[in-house]
Amino acid sequence: METFRTAILTACIIGIVSTFADFAAPGESMKKQLKMIITSVMILALFTPFVGSEFRISVDAIDDLSEDSTYNRLNEDFEDYYLSQTNSNIEQAIVEKLEAENIYTDKIRIYSQLDEYNAIEITKAEVHAENLSEETKEKITDLIGSALPDTEIVFVSEVDSETQ
Repeated sequence: METFRTAILTACIIGIVSTFADFAAPGESMKKQLKMIITSVMILALFTPFVGSEFRISVDAIDDLSEDSTYNRLNEDFEDYYLSQTNSNIEQAIVEKLEAENIYTDKIRIYSQLDEYNAIEITKAEVHAENLSEETKEKITDLIGSALPDTEIVFVSEVDSETQ
């Protein structure tokens, strides 16, 4: 009976703290995260009196998972997909920006990579087009440079790519 009282008292205290935290949270995204944390604490607090002092959580299986090649391959596949989707979205945005200025190219290709902080770093932008004037190249360089500062911009024509 003492165990039930402890569990109910714990649930009440956490419920009160949860209500105060809900009022004090500054934004909606913060409220969702706060509710998730408080719910996790409440679940642990409710079950701890029933389990007793021998309650332990084992994380040995996580270490085994991180050494598994499947985990590494899945992580690499996700990074590749993430980069390709991002590159595709950037390419589309640049094409729309160029078309708004009545500049048409055959293809725009963006090259990127993840840095050590998992932030996307755009390394190069390739503009595939034939017979562009120097003025048009300058406009393209300005438009891409304003959208992607510190990015190398390379112009490629079909003639150039066939000789390589």
